[in-house]
Amino acid sequence: MALYSTFKYGDGTKYGTGIQDANLRWGFIVAWDGTYVHGNEADRMLSLSVRRGRQSMIAAGGQGFEPFRPGTAAGIFDNSDGRYDPFNASSPIYGHITPGKFIRISVRDDENSDTYQIMWGVVSDIQPADQGDTRRVRITVIDGLRWLVDRKVNVGLYQAVAKDFPPARILNYAEWPSQWGDKRSVDSAEQAYWWAWDQNAFDALREWNQAEAAVAFHSRDGYFVWRRGIMDTYVARP
Repeated sequence: MALYSTFKYGDGTKYGTGIQDANLRWGFIVAWDGTYVHGNEADRMLSLSVRRGRQSMIAAGGQGFEPFRPGTAAGIFDNSDGRYDPFNASSPIYGHITPGKFIRISVRDDENSDTYQIMWGVVSDIQPADQGDTRRVRITVIDGLRWLVDRKVNVGLYQAVAKDFPPARILNYAEWPSQWGDKRSVDSAEQAYWWAWDQNAFDALREWNQAEAAVAFHSRDGYFVWRRGIMDTYVARP
């Protein structure tokens, strides 16, 4: 595996065909103060797990298409100097160590100069994860689909609307962050009527997508993506 502290592959370890000796540079960049200028937390990262997407195309029991689920990531970080201690006034991020911060996770292949986005989201929790006398912290991240779960929509009845109108209204009511962006398909086919009342934004979107054979997800590079007619335009890797 890649060693997070050195950004290098294990010594002489083979992956598939041939030896991979290029450096990997991980990015776990948190906008602690609202900007991304405080550096990369990856040099302290000891482990990282990411869970995104969906397990199958068809929902269990044949109940329509399986929706993409809210993505999560969790990293364990060295906290020996108290960087992530909210009461440590000497920490360079003191006063900003709280959930709700935007974050970007990526990995760069230096040999080919390619950067691969892994997940964009929000820090949902920061908790001690000490092992004996070794000070560590766990930072948990959620993606934009969880953002939709946590926000309610109340949209009255609309008539004769375009098929791409409901996702747009849902995003608007959920106050989708502008820095994440939006790559919805334009679909002017007409819907006779639509409303969403007293629902969280994720459920409202899921119901619309099931009715229209559509798919929506928060992409690896931060965009909200919506497509109708997923049998023809199925996106395999969000």
